[in-house]
Amino acid sequence: MTTLYIIALLIGLGMGALAAAILMARLAAGRAELERRLRDLSVLHEASSILAASLDLDKLLESNLNLIKREFGFQHLSVRLLNERGQLEIRASIGIDRDYIEATRIIPTRGTMFGRAFLDAKPVVVRNASEAPQSTHFDLLKKYVNATALVHIPMVHEDKPIGVLAAYSTRGPERFTDQFVALLQAIANQLALAVVNANLYNQVKTANIVMEERVRQRTAELLAANERLREIDRLKSEFLSNVSHELRTPLTSIQSFSEIFLRYEIDDPVKRKRFAEVINDEAQRLTRMINDLLDLSKIEAGRLEVSLEPVDLVSLMEKTLVSTEALFKKNKLTVNSSLERNMPPVLADADRLTQVINNLLGNAAKFAPERSEVTVRTRRRGRFAIVSVTDQGPGIDPRKATDIFDRYTQIRDPRKNQSLGTGLGLSIARDLVERLGGYI
Repeated sequence: MTTLYIIALLIGLGMGALAAAILMARLAAGRAELERRLRDLSVLHEASSILAASLDLDKLLESNLNLIKREFGFQHLSVRLLNERGQLEIRASIGIDRDYIEATRIIPTRGTMFGRAFLDAKPVVVRNASEAPQSTHFDLLKKYVNATALVHIPMVHEDKPIGVLAAYSTRGPERFTDQFVALLQAIANQLALAVVNANLYNQVKTANIVMEERVRQRTAELLAANERLREIDRLKSEFLSNVSHELRTPLTSIQSFSEIFLRYEIDDPVKRKRFAEVINDEAQRLTRMINDLLDLSKIEAGRLEVSLEPVDLVSLMEKTLVSTEALFKKNKLTVNSSLERNMPPVLADADRLTQVINNLLGNAAKFAPERSEVTVRTRRRGRFAIVSVTDQGPGIDPRKATDIFDRYTQIRDPRKNQSLGTGLGLSIARDLVERLGGYI
């Protein structure tokens, strides 16, 4: 009995040691698995921290590839993103030969392992590079990277792939375990979210820049418009003051010479004629100013009408020159005319065209020096008839050449240091010419 008892005791002790060994092995394996998972969680946490720290797309992609390289020892990594043309384009890489990058910077989504991972939204693992399907892209990969195993991980956001994360191993296939591929997939999905956020940020940033530029332009336009309104308001005030003076001047002359006629008997026919001419000239001047004011009112109300019909331009010019002959003689001016004959009729409103020509001739008479020449020409240019009036006056600053056609802008005579007219004539002339289909 004693012997049997001792044997049983020895057997029991042996079985206990085996169980303890198995338990220790399991504990070691569990501990290793726990450490692996803790490491995976640590890597994921660090990747998340990197992604949360920046919205610079290139920077966050490069930082995450460096993290994978540091933690898992991969020397060759790349990220391709879907571009606007629906192709996969390299956006970041580590340890990839520049020639390979240049040769495969943009690849289609079909016919490559990248494309397969992208379209299927599933990892593509090649544990033996020699057994991979042949393609130009893969031949270049073997040439420049010399990978023995590789994995392509789709970057997925809200069930939609946006790119591919690739890792290449030169040590063998044992590294691409299911757990490791799952970890890379988690990192790739975090990258996808970061890429979407970075793109949204860039879109918002670009939109803000565009909006700021539009606001700046609009603000500048409003400031210019306000400045222009202030200038118009100033010109209107000046215009009203000048118009009051301009209207008062001919009225004063008419009243004065009329009183002379009423109070005194003027026997001298020459003096009577001169007084009558003054009254007539001032009455016509007053009529022109009133007509300008009426035309301005019609233009601003949109009621100014023109009636287009064939007009003999040369005949109209000759009549207008005759009607203004006294004005030029009064200022001792010589008028030279060069009117092109055999010109076909122009389509215009004869009365309004006469008004425009009268305005131009009147300006020439105002500003031309005494005993100088005024030249009037007509000629044909293509489908247009050109009328030009040239005088030897002081001229206009080229920078302000278009300003004289603005409403209420008066032309200042530098010889007398005063403004002449109401500032409406050329503005009305331009409006009339444009309504007739021409330009001035």
